Amino acid sequence: MLFKKLLRTLGRYKAQFISMIIMIALGVGIFAGFSGEWYTIKKDSKYFYDLTGFSDYRIMNSEGFTQADLDKVLEVEGIEKATLYLSVDSSANDGDKVTLNTTTNMEVSGFTVNKGNAYDENNIDGIWLSDMYAKANKINLDDTFTLKYKGIELNLKVEGLIKSSEYLICVTDKTQLMPDFKNMGYGYVTSKTIEKALGMPFYSQINVISNLDKETFEKDVFSALENSYLLVTKNEAISYSEVKGEINEGKTMASLIPVLFLAIAMLTMITTMHRLTVNEKMQIGILKALGFKDRKIIVHYSSYALFIGILGSVFGIALGYGLCWYIMNPHGPMGTYFDLPKWNLYMPWYVWVAIIIMNLVLTFVGYASVKKILKGSAADALRPYTPKKMKPLLIEKTKWFHKRRFAFRWNIRDVFRHKARSLMSIIGVVGCTLLLVATFGVKYLLHSFVSDYYEKPMNYEVRINLSDETSNEKALEIATTYSGDLTSTTPILIDENVYSIEVYNVENGLISILDMNTKPIKNVSNEGAYVPNKLANELKIKVGDEIEIKSFATGTVYSVKVVQITRSLTGNIVITDDYADTIGLAHKYNCIYTKEKDVAVNEYIESVQTKKDIINSFSSIMEVLDVMVVLLALASVILGIVVLYNLGILSYMERYRELATLKVLGFKDKKITSLLVTQNMWMTLFGMIIGAPLGVWILKVLMDLLASDYDIKLRCDPRMFIYSFILVGLTSLFVSYMVARKNKYINMVEALKAE
Repeated sequence: MLFKKLLRTLGRYKAQFISMIIMIALGVGIFAGFSGEWYTIKKDSKYFYDLTGFSDYRIMNSEGFTQADLDKVLEVEGIEKATLYLSVDSSANDGDKVTLNTTTNMEVSGFTVNKGNAYDENNIDGIWLSDMYAKANKINLDDTFTLKYKGIELNLKVEGLIKSSEYLICVTDKTQLMPDFKNMGYGYVTSKTIEKALGMPFYSQINVISNLDKETFEKDVFSALENSYLLVTKNEAISYSEVKGEINEGKTMASLIPVLFLAIAMLTMITTMHRLTVNEKMQIGILKALGFKDRKIIVHYSSYALFIGILGSVFGIALGYGLCWYIMNPHGPMGTYFDLPKWNLYMPWYVWVAIIIMNLVLTFVGYASVKKILKGSAADALRPYTPKKMKPLLIEKTKWFHKRRFAFRWNIRDVFRHKARSLMSIIGVVGCTLLLVATFGVKYLLHSFVSDYYEKPMNYEVRINLSDETSNEKALEIATTYSGDLTSTTPILIDENVYSIEVYNVENGLISILDMNTKPIKNVSNEGAYVPNKLANELKIKVGDEIEIKSFATGTVYSVKVVQITRSLTGNIVITDDYADTIGLAHKYNCIYTKEKDVAVNEYIESVQTKKDIINSFSSIMEVLDVMVVLLALASVILGIVVLYNLGILSYMERYRELATLKVLGFKDKKITSLLVTQNMWMTLFGMIIGAPLGVWILKVLMDLLASDYDIKLRCDPRMFIYSFILVGLTSLFVSYMVARKNKYINMVEALKAE
């Protein structure tokens, strides 16, 4: 009998049950999808690092290391594995940058072969080339691939197509936002190939796998080598730091917007289950009068919540995996950024725990609601639901209130009589609004990013990357030829931490230093340094301070005065070449910026990169972001529709007798519809007013954490509010009229005969 009743109840409240399942599915799906995204990155990248022996430390020396040096390092306690390593930039295809690598131990900083021949350390004329670069440039196995390095031309046979975790994110530096395999790639050759080309073996690095902390490692290894060299940890390598950043950003994202989705769904579910149980009050009384035990009635009604929770969770998990797959697949958004050998999906443990807890809470709410109704006798339960009596509001005692129209007075009383329902309606609108504001805000902020850092302040067309052999005199000569500006980037130490300082020679105004409003600084000072905002906050630096920097090359300490705090894409300290000469800082120009588009690669010019290519790489991010914005906006609107419709139907049931009374008193359906729509629009307006600033706050948190590597200025584009308000307003209006349509079906006699 109870099973038949369960089916009848499901049919009677099918709209509510379907909407609750959709709410749970959306909440669980968004939460699981975003949680799975960062966890999948973590698991897949760790697999790749372990597979290819990603190095924890890189010891660098421009004069090179020998086998004897490697042996000394391997003798240090705590060193697991180490290799002699060389990584140099070469050119191909008249401008492509191809980083050439060799390792003496494939278990450290090695690679995995996806197609072709396995690595052969005795091979002299072969290269194992990045499969993504080969695909973008239509290079096949056994093709002859020509590289140029230091005036030497290497004609190499493509032996294999590979992936290396050292280039999991294959970009030049932080100024390049996305990989561009058409113009940039990497390859591995044997040490014998390098020895044949250079006439001698040469390794500029020792790469090490070790669990030692940096301080201990530096002390023990440099003591063993009896000298100090440049030490770079894996946290300073782009293919590790950026992946770690993506994981942290994913955690942040999963802890904000998806949690909001889940929380709104949960709150609405709790309210809905409670209201449904209240609406079943007479049915519960009949069951009790027929002799059904309280325990059996409790189990019956609790099963509704459990059924909805489990079914919604199943659909939600499927949606979550689908969303995670969309983001994390070789052809998806992250496939354009990460170069991984495998793309397996993983879900963190806390997602399953959250789903279990959610279902337990929903079941408990169903249990508690029925338990409360069963406290009295069967006669008490059989009495129809009546709203609580309320005392007159203070505003009702004023003459002003009684002069208002009936619709205003009725709605005010109704809102305060049904406080829980009104509060949940407002919460639903607040949640929908803040989600949309934050989502559209991220889109507009990142769209403005390329304008702030590239289109407006940067007037160059081509960036020329100079070879290591290019002297400053030659660099100035090339810059004069192409009417370009020059920069040099030099690693430095501040409080024993690695940073970089850039020296600018910008007589032609092709590149700019940006102030805190992202405006180009017109009169660049030759009397101090420009410190990026994030670095200033990190080191607690202010204008006028003197900071000490230590050169890696010479170990010399320089005192530098801070003249201005700036916004920077690279996060590097910037000084002019005149100021560098004043303090005696040695520097070597490595980049030229020019408007000339026709630049030929030669022994001095290693590679070229256009501003257009950089902006185009950012465009691919924007395409991905636009899709994500549409998905999140759609999910927010669906959640808003479901929440408001659910609450609207429940409030309609609660006010069924009141609405019937209004019809008896002569109110037309159109007038009653106007009453209900007006009240809902009040709730919507109030919710939007609260939700908009909360959305801005969420946006600020997202930008601080998601774009931690870039100094993005928070700004509120009017469109993010306009679009959000339009979507929320139309959603509320649509739901209001959908609910109000039921007025014509009110049975006045049936509604009023029960007391």
